[in-house]
Amino acid sequence: MPQQPDQQSLKSLQHLVGNAIEAYETEPAVTHIRRGKFAGTDLLAIHQNHFRSSLSDALGANFPAILALIGEDYFQHVTRRFVEASPPPGAILAEYGCGFADHLAENDALNPFPYLADVARLEWHWNEAFHEADAASLSAEELTALATNATEEAPLDLFLHPTVRLIRSPYPLAKIWEMARFGALDPDDIDLAPADYHYLIIRSGQMPEVFALDAGSFAFLEALAKSPDFEAAAVAAMAAAPDFSLEGSLGSLLLKGVFRHP
Repeated sequence: MPQQPDQQSLKSLQHLVGNAIEAYETEPAVTHIRRGKFAGTDLLAIHQNHFRSSLSDALGANFPAILALIGEDYFQHVTRRFVEASPPPGAILAEYGCGFADHLAENDALNPFPYLADVARLEWHWNEAFHEADAASLSAEELTALATNATEEAPLDLFLHPTVRLIRSPYPLAKIWEMARFGALDPDDIDLAPADYHYLIIRSGQMPEVFALDAGSFAFLEALAKSPDFEAAAVAAMAAAPDFSLEGSLGSLLLKGVFRHP
């Protein structure tokens, strides 16, 4: 016989129902549901299905290229397994899907499509950049002033714009992403032979943009993401690409708004 509501605190009852929906531990919660036209397990199943469907829709919104690449039916299958293994840590569904790329990489059935996990990582970076807080970008004139005032005791530091995200891949992610989301390219135009691609994602306006980078510029930004030490970043860039042009790279990156004020 179901326990009376006053025998269980509301908080504890909510926890039981939450576990029944998220972790499918239905038995403890069922004992608190009064028998009516429908069994308690059937009522919980309605909420479980709605929970999975809502999270799958959220993942489709956060990973539209993956949805387009593998199709609605298989996307539902993949996301159901992800939802069961990794329910959202919070209530903001736009922030759901951090581990989805790794989930795809671990799916053996997707081995014929080795680029999918990296496309998902690019989409996640794009989503992060879209929701990241804004900041004023550093201008060329401001960088010149900072460099002029730098000393041996207080060397030049460069800080990345908060929306900057970086990703490298052996696959042409930007082309695959554009093809999947916008139908802008023919699949025959994409060369999947492993190579070395470097990408910058940044939101300098209302929407993030994806830029291809040379190896030196990527290494430069990658180093700055770890430490704002300008000199150390320049050394890392030259080690990655001996023909790296610091002046040329800085000019291009400044135009993209890659740096912020200290």
